[in-house]
Amino acid sequence: MSPGDLTHAAIFAQPEWLRGVPERVGGRRLPEGRVVCTGCGTSFHAAQTGGEAVQALEAVLDPPQADVLVAISHEGGTPVTLEAVERFGGPAWLVTGKDESPLAEAADEETAAQVLGGLAAPALSDREAALAAWARRVVRDPNATTAADIEGLRDVGLGDREIFEATAFVGLRLAFSTINDALGAVPDKQLADAAPALVRAAVSYGREPPSAPSPP
Repeated sequence: MSPGDLTHAAIFAQPEWLRGVPERVGGRRLPEGRVVCTGCGTSFHAAQTGGEAVQALEAVLDPPQADVLVAISHEGGTPVTLEAVERFGGPAWLVTGKDESPLAEAADEETAAQVLGGLAAPALSDREAALAAWARRVVRDPNATTAADIEGLRDVGLGDREIFEATAFVGLRLAFSTINDALGAVPDKQLADAAPALVRAAVSYGREPPSAPSPP
């Protein structure tokens, strides 16, 4: 039996649900470029039917180089899949059976634009909001952070190791961006085109993407 056979059988056993797919999807189509699907357990089996797929844990440890990540989760709350979306950092699409879930919030372009713009983001949990605020402090003025800032992170459930890892991640991303900026690297046009409109509008910094597609 090849990967995805069981999922295919389950899907074709639900004709009523399948007939309603075109109406639910409408005109939405995945953007051009490399699409990678991810999930855990049976959701990973479903991800394999969509083409290139990686286990969610693999996507956490080594985020795929892709134009869009499609996260599959039946209830929309699988922690490892959620972390894979957060680590990916680029455009993410969600396939789930629930309209409201942690993964749905992570894939919400309005929330992403609010975080990028430094605005209040009501969809974020207290933990997520605290991490976003901490990241902004580290980027803007790391010498101005205080013990009270660290204690605030602990108050929302973050341990010292998690605080260190989050800070290291922000610092490494900042260093990487500085190198790219200094050497004149520009964003891939395909990645910029695939980003949701609200996200593109919120990014007012950095170099403009080229007018021609980036080479593969």
